[in-house]
Amino acid sequence: MTIVLIGILAVLVVLRLTRWGTAVRTREEVAQYIENFVEGRGGEWDWDDLTSVAIKDPYLDRIRRQCLDAERNIAALRALRDELRGRAA
Repeated sequence: MTIVLIGILAVLVVLRLTRWGTAVRTREEVAQYIENFVEGRGGEWDWDDLTSVAIKDPYLDRIRRQCLDAERNIAALRALRDELRGRAA
């Protein structure tokens, strides 16, 4: 059992270090995740899908991390959404 857990942990570490475990998302997809969260729409795990998986694009990953910090600040989340859509916040 211990060997299996060590093996799983090793695979996860390799995936994280090689960035194989990253999501490929567009600006609009990230904006839509944020909007759905703010408006109370979307699936039960959508917000977790956005915030818990690194995004390959460094800019979008920075936005993802900011969403974690601003999770309870609706105005900040709307500003991030608007930034992604190219509108003045």
